[in-house]
Amino acid sequence: MLPTMANKRIINMDIRQILRLHGEGKSQRFVSKVLKVHRKAVSKYISIFRDCKLSMKDILELDDGAFDKLFPSKQAAKSIEQVELEKFLLDYKSDQKFVGFTVENHWRYYLEQYPDGLCRSQFYAHYHTLFKAPKGSLRIEHTYGQKLYMDFAGKRLYLINKDTGGLMPVEVFVGILPASQYIFAHAVMSQGLADFTYCTTACLDFIGGVPASITTDNLKSAVTKASKTEPVLNRSFKDLAHHYRTTITPTRAYSPKDKAMVEGAVRIVYCSIYYNLRHRQFYDLHSLNKAIREELAKLNARKLSNKVVSRYDQFLEEQATLKPLPLYHFELWDYKNIRVQKMGYAFCSKYKNYYSIPYRFIGKQIQIRTNAKYLQAYYESELIASHLLNIKPGSYSTIKEHLHSDNHFYAQWSPLFFADMAKKIGAHTELYVSKMIAQSTYPETAYKSAIAIVNLKRMYALDRIENACKLAIDYPKLNCGVLQAILENNRDLVPTPIEQMEVPTNIIHTNLRGSQYYSTIN
Repeated sequence: MLPTMANKRIINMDIRQILRLHGEGKSQRFVSKVLKVHRKAVSKYISIFRDCKLSMKDILELDDGAFDKLFPSKQAAKSIEQVELEKFLLDYKSDQKFVGFTVENHWRYYLEQYPDGLCRSQFYAHYHTLFKAPKGSLRIEHTYGQKLYMDFAGKRLYLINKDTGGLMPVEVFVGILPASQYIFAHAVMSQGLADFTYCTTACLDFIGGVPASITTDNLKSAVTKASKTEPVLNRSFKDLAHHYRTTITPTRAYSPKDKAMVEGAVRIVYCSIYYNLRHRQFYDLHSLNKAIREELAKLNARKLSNKVVSRYDQFLEEQATLKPLPLYHFELWDYKNIRVQKMGYAFCSKYKNYYSIPYRFIGKQIQIRTNAKYLQAYYESELIASHLLNIKPGSYSTIKEHLHSDNHFYAQWSPLFFADMAKKIGAHTELYVSKMIAQSTYPETAYKSAIAIVNLKRMYALDRIENACKLAIDYPKLNCGVLQAILENNRDLVPTPIEQMEVPTNIIHTNLRGSQYYSTIN
């Protein structure tokens, strides 16, 4: 730099004053004292004037561009070290693309080539001047009712554990309507899907309406796969957007400017809520959130520094532009992709139990979703099963219509089921089957014999089966084999001795004992 008094930059107007006073015959000492410019600078500009061979009138009439070229006021000659450094930085600019590049490594490499070069701080200053030009930003005009920005604060608040006295960190959710700058804050235990969804619904309830779009960060609870162009939303969060009839627009990864308003809101929450609660102790979320709401009301009611209205005043105007809230509150669904088991059941890993699926989907990939009441199964967006949720581990929830015809028949097996089947043949057959199942230690072991007895109607007339059951009803061991032997030997067709006796019907006598008397003799 040209030497100046107090190292002060000399502008074109000062240089013109120097020349004008010199033309009036004033001494350099006088000019330096009056204009507060170092005498060496005055001498330098006067020397340039004498060397340019132009009249004072012509010089003073030059425009600022031509005058500045003739009398440079900004830049002195660069040092040899600066020239060498700029050449080095430009020659090795491509090194910035290599893995492991740092400015520190670049400076050390520079010293290897220029041992007497600039020190570390000067190297950093020139490097950032050359390659790190400041980026501009755009001021966006927000419209009422169009957007809601939300994010979790980077710093946490803390609860005190009553049992141990230790500190438990809690997350703080922050939302803001950018047009009115109306702020919402709420504390939860985590950034998980359930807590994030709850905070979103609580924020919409707080503002009493739904904006056209919601802008969120790329946290896992909202975005399954982050992308600068086409992020994939979490299925549960899509349900929320559908329920509230709004659009979710995640920001780009590592692009905080995309949600600059909520980043600013987080800083305001630090200053107006975190700081005000610094001396207070909280033992549960309810008391903490109550205190946050109190401080939040003060913050939104406070007049803005550059306006005569508060955030709340502006929000009252924006609230009229928001869409109304749905009639029903949003219920969170948890989604899971699974494969239907060979038995025709879907395993719910959340509750460790099983739910029946129509048999035609056995072996296929389906998606199940659960909430607090129901479990629903989908195959290619088609609802194929719906069950009431059962939280008992290891249990099976079955809808009979889901089973195959063979499995459906098997699932109906019971003593009453086989008694009803035998009743269609006759009363003696029903009694025989019921007595056979009852005498078995485990009823299930007699089911196959019951099926075999019912299937005898394929080979024998129903009345023959009835007679066989009537004959065998008092046998000590009842099974299908006994009946089959009677039918094969045609014993059911042989009349009993009692039936062969012909008792005269016209004899009436008190000594007539009848057949019942003889059947009772041991």
